[in-house]
Amino acid sequence: MDIKGVEIHETIIRNDQGEEVGKFAVLVGGVSKDNPKGFMDNVVAEYTNGHKHNQFIEIHLDNPWTRIVTTNLSSFPFREFTTDDFLIHQSFESKNNN
Repeated sequence: MDIKGVEIHETIIRNDQGEEVGKFAVLVGGVSKDNPKGFMDNVVAEYTNGHKHNQFIEIHLDNPWTRIVTTNLSSFPFREFTTDDFLIHQSFESKNNN
């Protein structure tokens, strides 16, 4: 399969003891393809190689060339969501607005 032009960002997820429990990956590609959804379906299939995974696609499929793939989602070190949680943290926002 030709995966030229596909980009990836991977993050290893660790538990509180520092042990690797999963992976989070963002795959982007196929923008110029005739069928970006089908192309990215094949890219994810090749990336996951038959291993169990969760895949997230933009809800309206306005952006079928971006996929988020995780492994072992149930092992991620979740915590309770609070009103102090925001998508963009103030320190990140101030650092990038200067």
